[in-house]
Amino acid sequence: MKPITQLKNLQLLNLTAHEAEVFLLLRSDTPISPLELSRVCTIPRASIYVALEALKKRGLAAHSIVNKKSKWKRATEKELGDVLYDTKKVILGFADGKEEVSGATDGVVTVHRGSAAIKKAIFGMIANRKHERFLCYTAFSDLLDKGWLAIFSPDEINEWNRLVKKNGIISELVAPENWIEDHHRAMGDTWAKDYEGRASSAVYLSSKYFQHSGQIFAFKDAMYLLALNDKMIIEIRHSDIQMMILAMYAFMKERGDMVDVNRRLRELMEK
Repeated sequence: MKPITQLKNLQLLNLTAHEAEVFLLLRSDTPISPLELSRVCTIPRASIYVALEALKKRGLAAHSIVNKKSKWKRATEKELGDVLYDTKKVILGFADGKEEVSGATDGVVTVHRGSAAIKKAIFGMIANRKHERFLCYTAFSDLLDKGWLAIFSPDEINEWNRLVKKNGIISELVAPENWIEDHHRAMGDTWAKDYEGRASSAVYLSSKYFQHSGQIFAFKDAMYLLALNDKMIIEIRHSDIQMMILAMYAFMKERGDMVDVNRRLRELMEK
């Protein structure tokens, strides 16, 4: 993205031109001093201090003392994501929580928005389910992990897997090639032990069908469309939308390559 375009985009967040320029010069991995900034910045040094303090107040920059020197860096990706999400809420006028819309018949669509609502929905969808089938369509990518890890800690993800296993919920997975292997490489044996025994089958499809970070979780009475990078889950019940997506899921499953999940997990843990 060209610098002039970046500056215009940042001004949409109600940043001044000075604040936007300073923000673009900050890095999240290498703290920099105001003096160092002044050498590459087009604005006066005094204005740099004002801009830095404003960015800190907005949650876009962090300050620290390193070897008795004042240092500044850009906020982490998660912190920036939170700031941008909060700004979006103000601009679009929506709030976190749960919003329900009913159709003309029995169909109900519920939107769960925001980190707290998503956590409640994710754990709530399995808390009272026992010995049910759980259909899952999911990719594996850094972008997908980013969405989950912005809301859940690795321990919470493993806790969710253990709860699924404890409740006897059996997963049927449609995923890109090498999904199990990639997950084990990223999460290790702890994830593999928690996941083993909870999947009855997995079907691999070409990765070209998973160039996104969306997911589908489906049970006998409800379907959940996950877009965690958007901090949103759409829950669908008793709707033709649900039936349509299930038909698409069945179509994909019939055309993929079947994998014995538990056998593959044991092989990976034995290496």
